[in-house]
Amino acid sequence: MEKPVLVTGNGTCGVNGNSKRFKADQSGESCDGSIEGPFGPFGTFTTLVGNDNAVLYQINLPEYTQPPPGSGIPDFSPLSGNLFQSQLTTLSGNGRRTRTAQGFDAFNFDPASASIPIYSSFYRERRVSKEEFYAELEATLIEYNILEEDTCTRNSRGNLVDVVGGIDACRDHLEESFALGNE
Repeated sequence: MEKPVLVTGNGTCGVNGNSKRFKADQSGESCDGSIEGPFGPFGTFTTLVGNDNAVLYQINLPEYTQPPPGSGIPDFSPLSGNLFQSQLTTLSGNGRRTRTAQGFDAFNFDPASASIPIYSSFYRERRVSKEEFYAELEATLIEYNILEEDTCTRNSRGNLVDVVGGIDACRDHLEESFALGNE
């Protein structure tokens, strides 16, 4: 029996790409320079490490309370605080940075398996002008044949957000994020 192909959005599997919008709302309330806040239902924590040239960003599952006995509600409390993802971004100079990320099986109820890595990524980035960034973004949307109605219209869970798709939806989302740093 063939496994059904699940496609998010209006594109065709193997023909069209897709995009998602991610947003973590962090703020600094401690005196150690770290910031933290929600990323959907998860907790996030960011701090400088090394010689103040690297940023550690981690996502953990929330603290779950144990449901009352016999309530029939699933008990997620053994998963409380499990590490979901860890990213290290190194600011190596000359407008360049390198980011690595590791994802963990945070939803595994076996404590020995919850810490097993299930994916990793590696990115090399360079500083560019705003104009060059948006030109590259638009070229990538075209290269991956992402339909306009699927461009920046879904949140990190794949659910539709209330926007009209297209490069302007991406630009608006990113500009909102950039403006947060100017408050």
